[in-house]
Amino acid sequence: MEHKKKLFKRIILGVMILVFSAYTILYYLFWPSFRESLLKIEAFSIITGIILIRVFIFLLMTYILFRQWIKQESIYTSDAYFLFGTTFIILTAGKLFDLFYNFIHASGSFSEDFTFNLLKIRYLIIILNVIPLLYLGLQVLITLVKVYIKDLSKQQFNRMRLSIITVFLSIISLLIIFTNERARLYNLLPVIVSGTMIGIVVMFLFMYKNKHLSQAHGLIIGAGFILAIIFSFVRFILLLTFDETLTIIYSEIFDMIAYSIIFTGFILKPKYAKENIIAFPEACIEK
Repeated sequence: MEHKKKLFKRIILGVMILVFSAYTILYYLFWPSFRESLLKIEAFSIITGIILIRVFIFLLMTYILFRQWIKQESIYTSDAYFLFGTTFIILTAGKLFDLFYNFIHASGSFSEDFTFNLLKIRYLIIILNVIPLLYLGLQVLITLVKVYIKDLSKQQFNRMRLSIITVFLSIISLLIIFTNERARLYNLLPVIVSGTMIGIVVMFLFMYKNKHLSQAHGLIIGAGFILAIIFSFVRFILLLTFDETLTIIYSEIFDMIAYSIIFTGFILKPKYAKENIIAFPEACIEK
């Protein structure tokens, strides 16, 4: 098991180095456009600072979650802490892409098609971000199905979960890819975000009510995602009220509040975690 832990430490570190190396090259190649945006719009210095602070906080949260995972006696990639840590790695990559997109869009040096395609990539990252949480939630629901379908094998269990995730990811990705108007894509974001997050809220509240997850506090996580849903609609309203720069600043602050609450739920354990529990397979879901 110690060898396995060392291997995963190297893999996680390697992924982080790869992500930051890729963004370093990307920023270097487009630095003239970044510099132009900073000179053109003074507020972008504030935006850059806020986003970099969020990146640092997300990195710290990622470290804490993976540290909790590695400290366990046995580790599995289906474990809640691993899935939560993966979520925050994707969040970190998403915020770095936000910074890249904001500067490219503000510089005005690139075509509408180029910036529109970048926006689509950002939306795809948002969808990718919910996959680890969807994986966790489906493990709960399908585990409950196994109570009533006794002959459901582990292979069928995994195939069912993979099929649901694949269909979800495919449908949402196709909607984003084949949307041809910026306004329509902007309108699609609240629907996509709220729709997926409502599902996540229901799953975590369900897990909390039925005591199926002992590694995290489902009630707090659910509350954090409810705030994130509200803030996604607030962002849409702000776009109609303020200019885009102020909207970005307010949205970053609101999102940080929501994800701080979600992270708190990830590291706190509910009271029922102290009770006698029976671990389900793969050490992720417990009852």
